[in-house]
Amino acid sequence: MKRETLIVGAAATVFLVSLGIRLSGQTAGTATKPPATSAATRQAGTPARTGAAPARTARPTVSHSQPPTQAEFKAVIKDLFDLTCSECHNPVQFEGGFDVGQYYSVDTLASDRDQWERILAKLKAREMPPPEIERPEEQIDTLVKFLDK
Repeated sequence: MKRETLIVGAAATVFLVSLGIRLSGQTAGTATKPPATSAATRQAGTPARTGAAPARTARPTVSHSQPPTQAEFKAVIKDLFDLTCSECHNPVQFEGGFDVGQYYSVDTLASDRDQWERILAKLKAREMPPPEIERPEEQIDTLVKFLDK
């Protein structure tokens, strides 16, 4: 009986502590927002906050560029896919269960993102093409930069 009471008491304490943290608005991993300062205050040299930790700088916003066109996409992949990848990754040989012919459309960047991430990882890790196949560095670098963007 004493053991069960101890377990229930500990569980209740954990629950109340977590409830208290939520109620105070200070959940783990969140930071309080620093007070806003006007441009005039900053220009006058008046410190925005006295006795407080330095203000965090805002993260730069990431601008997402327009999706590539089919022509841009084809210009990046065509030679690499036609002259290197398709030698093994085609409907007949189907090495690794992969047919590169299914990835000539720019739409596959969105519709099969997981496979493109796998392609990118293998190119970066120099797993593909395999060591016995000539590696067209310029074409691979162009594709890697394109995919990273």
